[in-house]
Amino acid sequence: MNKILLAFFLCITICLPVFGQAEAVEAHTVVILENKLQAVFGGVESGKFVNANIAVKSLPGLKTFTPYGSDGLSGARFEVGSGERPSIPCEEFYQYASNDNPKNGVSFSSNVPWDPSPRQVTKLKTNSKIYRSIVRKFLKKQGLRNPVVNITALFKVDLEGDGVDEVVILGERYVRFGPGTQKGDYSFLLVRKVINGKVKEILATGEFYKQAVRFGAPNRLEISSIVDLDGDGTLEIVIYGAYYEGVWAEAYKIKGGTSSKVLTTGCGV
Repeated sequence: MNKILLAFFLCITICLPVFGQAEAVEAHTVVILENKLQAVFGGVESGKFVNANIAVKSLPGLKTFTPYGSDGLSGARFEVGSGERPSIPCEEFYQYASNDNPKNGVSFSSNVPWDPSPRQVTKLKTNSKIYRSIVRKFLKKQGLRNPVVNITALFKVDLEGDGVDEVVILGERYVRFGPGTQKGDYSFLLVRKVINGKVKEILATGEFYKQAVRFGAPNRLEISSIVDLDGDGTLEIVIYGAYYEGVWAEAYKIKGGTSSKVLTTGCGV
């Protein structure tokens, strides 16, 4: 009996610090950067997303990052400095210094334990007659009677890892980009997904102008990257956006038949 008690107390004194260390390592933040913004996008702690204001605290100890572009392929590693807020007051927006910063995509800190790009992302031709017809019908559903179809990005990728590809469509049409909009202007991110044998269109984000608006502050969109941001096996779609007095980035997770925004950062007036 005494030997059992002795073993128990030894475990209390020896094992608990080890368990504590394991938890500390597990909770260590994986920092994610948005390269075009040259800013901290956010991070992941114990499989959960955290905002940039939390992730930036780990940046001084994580100097080396690996970039991933819109095609999911990684590039050459680069180093960054600490994150700082710009002179314009913007909440949760922290830019970093780097001489080798990639021009687009997102980057992960060197402590990322998962593969951010586990499946192939295939770029499709944006002048496809099939998808131009699909987009025309979609725009009419949004209330645009005679839409001018303009697909700016088109990708095929298995987002959820279930063996079935989704199609990611980015579309945009602005007669004159600025604070106002013209009738028929639009921008959107659309995912076409097969659910129970039927194709469902999932609108992640978008704006559609049935009439001209003098001050609409429209957004231009680009696909920054399609990668697994949090290590759950599902690829998120990261978009870079800009309007006439600001820039931003957002990440969307497609699960089942719904879309949810999981990360966002930006700065503007």
